[in-house]
Amino acid sequence: MDTAQKRKGPAILELGDGNASPVQLVGLIAKYGILEELDAEQLAGLLGIERGLAEELAMSDPQLLIAPGNLDHYSQAHLGQLVTTMRKVGLHLENAAIATSMLQMYADLSDDFNSHGLACEVALRHLEYGRSAEMERWRNLATQHCETSARLSRLEAFEELYTGAAQKGLEHLQQAIMQAEQESDVLLLAKLKGDRGSVLMSLGLNQEAIIAFNSSMADLRQCGERGSEATILANIGILRHRSGQLTEARRMYEQSLAIALHLKDKRLETNARQYLGKLLLDMGKTELARDEYTAVLEHARKSGEFNNSIIALEGLGNVERLSGNRELARARYAECLGLVEQGLLPGMMYQVKIHLAVMLLEEGQAEAAQQELQLLGAGCDREEHPTEFAYLLQVRGWALSADRRHGLAINELRQSAELFNELGEHIFEGRSIVMLAMAHQRAGDEHGRQDSQARADALYEALGRPVDLDFHRQLTDLKVNQAQRNSVDKESPIY
Repeated sequence: MDTAQKRKGPAILELGDGNASPVQLVGLIAKYGILEELDAEQLAGLLGIERGLAEELAMSDPQLLIAPGNLDHYSQAHLGQLVTTMRKVGLHLENAAIATSMLQMYADLSDDFNSHGLACEVALRHLEYGRSAEMERWRNLATQHCETSARLSRLEAFEELYTGAAQKGLEHLQQAIMQAEQESDVLLLAKLKGDRGSVLMSLGLNQEAIIAFNSSMADLRQCGERGSEATILANIGILRHRSGQLTEARRMYEQSLAIALHLKDKRLETNARQYLGKLLLDMGKTELARDEYTAVLEHARKSGEFNNSIIALEGLGNVERLSGNRELARARYAECLGLVEQGLLPGMMYQVKIHLAVMLLEEGQAEAAQQELQLLGAGCDREEHPTEFAYLLQVRGWALSADRRHGLAINELRQSAELFNELGEHIFEGRSIVMLAMAHQRAGDEHGRQDSQARADALYEALGRPVDLDFHRQLTDLKVNQAQRNSVDKESPIY
């Protein structure tokens, strides 16, 4: 026995003898992946164990727990108790890779404990982690128990959504909702309504999304499912954020974060923090935004959540670009694209490449930017990626304006503003309108410039004059410095 094993105490050594109780195992897993900041007293109270044992668990080395073969000897009964205990104490199976591994091991051994549902759950976790081969293996296992179900349809929906096929994903969700109603699965039905709201939101159907979210929220509260409630609150926050209601958006995000912290749910906490990062960035608070995105990236890398890694890297790229750290921004974007090219969140490819085109414009390389945007335009579908398409129109209009192609620029920027308006993305709409004012100014069209400025002012008023709204800061700058803002080199970006 080596010194490290002696130092870890008998609770760890029990793993080697196969005598660890489910409660002890829960404590170790909690320490590793779910309740990282829990002290011994809190752990003892949560799991109902002696303080001394809790101290040993708190000292344990998580790497020893997940060493190959350390868990293979646990019986089906032990693992079944483990899954049940984890759920009872509020530890969510989707929070960490180790929890997924435990669920997978139990489903391997189980013939009667909802094998179909477990297999679908494991498959969905692998899909989220970008493990397509493992996802397919578990889907095949699920179909051995049942060829059609609401859970299988939900899995198929997420598979479409992760490849950017929002309309197809929505069709699968509709099918899953009907199946869940037939199966009388109230909790799954509530979650599916929330899933549907998320897709509707991505398609710009904001009013329909709110209806779906409110229905889901009511059902989730009846079921006592606080984790999913936190997700819905965050999604409502996104809608408020997009519409320029920054104070209300922050309130929603903070409510979501509070639930996540109460549940000790790192995954929900990560989601709330990434949304807060975007909000802070839109408010010009780059240092605070960097802190949030850095925390998201650290957890995503540790837990293997590739989708959150992509989102955090894109956010950090934006932070560095707006902070003037251009090379670091490019490095973040390149790392992000490297993950996207593995087939994860393909819609993000358009956003990141448009960001890179923006950098070229900022550097005065309008021709190179236009070439990049032309290539992107050939593949970006307006129906499947409406927000990205509107963003593409916006930046393409900026590039055309920088190249003094005034008529084309004004047309692109008008289309961009109209589409953002349809999508309820009023902050981005405001940016397009300000760019439109700049394009009219370059074209020598004083009437057009004044009209666009008046539209931007009216939008700002309609949004309740939110503090630090970036497009209004830029508009004010345009008004004050009109005489000095006649060339692209003197115009600062508004992203």
